[in-house]
Amino acid sequence: MSIAIEIAAGNLESVVAAAEGGADRIELCSALAAGGLTPSVGFALEARSVTRLPIYAMIRPREGDFVYTDAEFNSMIHDIRILKETGVDGFVFGALLADGLVDEVNCKTVLSVCHPLPVTFHRAFDRASHPLDALESIISLGFKRLLTSGQADSAWEGREVIKELVHRADGRLSVMAGAGVTEDHAAELVRTTGVTEVHLSAKLKRLRPGSPLPVLREDLTDYVTDAGLIRSLKRSLT
Repeated sequence: MSIAIEIAAGNLESVVAAAEGGADRIELCSALAAGGLTPSVGFALEARSVTRLPIYAMIRPREGDFVYTDAEFNSMIHDIRILKETGVDGFVFGALLADGLVDEVNCKTVLSVCHPLPVTFHRAFDRASHPLDALESIISLGFKRLLTSGQADSAWEGREVIKELVHRADGRLSVMAGAGVTEDHAAELVRTTGVTEVHLSAKLKRLRPGSPLPVLREDLTDYVTDAGLIRSLKRSLT
């Protein structure tokens, strides 16, 4: 069975590297260190110009929790409408209520604005208070995919929960394992859980181009996806 690889790309170099490495889809976002925020329109346009891979844009207005105000939902809706015009192929979004339940009312509104493009419910799920109930809500709302670490720090640690989610979903949506996925355990993760998609950034720290000092000072570094890491992961999954 072919396993799809989605790469979280936070800069244009990472988009190019994802394509070169053989990724199947790109999650486009800003601020990867904060878990990924909504990308700029300019970034989305440039990403679309350098690859024909499917691009899913993250819709998340700020870091922190996933309980949003009305104003924040309004900003997300504006972002979706504008980003649809850039040629993205889908969106990545999630929202919860203060008690940890899926915010069904607002998710339904956001999905209607995203239509007809598919939407992935992101790792807000990993903060849901009742994961199996949350799964059913996400399916009934019409999300096409769920990205999760199994409510653990990494997908490997959460593999038993992911396995149960795959079983409960029973093909009604795709469960994608993400967080800390590497070639060292990817094949066993897939075998154990039954997922057909994995999510990672495959990134390495680098000195920013044009930085004056040849040292990895934190304020002069960033992360970029490495095509070689993706190739290694693909080989481990064959």
